Amino acid sequence: MQNRRPPQISAASVLPIGITSLALGVAVTLIGVRTQSVSLMMLGTLVAGIGFGGAFSATVRTLLPLAEARERAGLLSAFYVQSYLAFSIPAILVGLLAPKLGLPVSAYVYGGVVFLLALSSLVAVALSRTAAIKMQ
Repeated sequence: MQNRRPPQISAASVLPIGITSLALGVAVTLIGVRTQSVSLMMLGTLVAGIGFGGAFSATVRTLLPLAEARERAGLLSAFYVQSYLAFSIPAILVGLLAPKLGLPVSAYVYGGVVFLLALSSLVAVALSRTAAIKMQ
């Protein structure tokens, strides 16, 4: 029996799907917060997590081949440090604001920013694809 690997989906295909799932999941989560539906919050979190994982993986798969082999470890380290800062600093700030604004408002602010950033990422992906097509 041969050891067959499943076909790999390109990072360029996964990225917009992951970003869209992230935005959709955040929107569903915020609707769950608004309606006080734990089921919607859990579903939204699941969809957002799957989308984030796909987008993050696609980003790493796109970024690493751009560096020479001897530069990849440093690039990946810097990428992870930047990523952890990008995740933790907004969460800490919202955590500090939550006692003043309330948890629902804090969730709307944080989720709204994530949603808008996801949409702007989708626009950037579309523009880069358009530019790549024009260059061919």
